[in-house]
Amino acid sequence: IPHRMLAFTWNAPPQFGEVRNERSLVVIEMEEIAHDLVRVRLTHHGFGEGAEWDAVYEYFTAAWPRVMDWVGGSLGGSLSGWREGGQQGWVYLIT
Repeated sequence: IPHRMLAFTWNAPPQFGEVRNERSLVVIEMEEIAHDLVRVRLTHHGFGEGAEWDAVYEYFTAAWPRVMDWVGGSLGGSLSGWREGGQQGWVYLIT
């Protein structure tokens, strides 16, 4: 959806062996909720089951906040807060 949503496939980093060959789906939804305040909802779909998938999930749980901080800075703003939104999704506020 132009100006509101971006979706792309993703895979795990090289250190995750066979799981790296699997593709997951990342969906980013953007919504202006006030002047100069955008809610960005990042949902990462497609995590499998098992110990290696658990490690991949933990990796992205740590990585996405850093990525979104960089995105906020690239847009001339800052990451003003974030909260977990469930098993596979996060919500960020960029000002």
